[in-house]
Amino acid sequence: MAILVTGAAGFIGSHVVAALVARGEAVLGIDNLNDYYDPRLKEERLEKLRARPGFEFLHLDFADKNALDGRSAAEATRSNILSTSVHKPACAIPSITPMRIFNRTTPDT
Repeated sequence: MAILVTGAAGFIGSHVVAALVARGEAVLGIDNLNDYYDPRLKEERLEKLRARPGFEFLHLDFADKNALDGRSAAEATRSNILSTSVHKPACAIPSITPMRIFNRTTPDT
């Protein structure tokens, strides 16, 4: 079983991933690699994480339901049956309200 970590390339997320992998957990990390701050920092973190056994990364936006339902995400979750998720959004974007993000990521009712 794997642990899903969103924002895996960010400061907090990358440290969470590193700690989980260090204790032997399988981790599926996702991140949209936005330019809220220099994306090269995120790429550098990912380069270090990709070298660790037990870490798999998907470049996708957690708020994009189609991407989450897409082939690569579906294959990754099938091969890493998820037991836990760690979701710590840490990006302040004034034009996107939490409810707007919530509405994009929850199934229609």
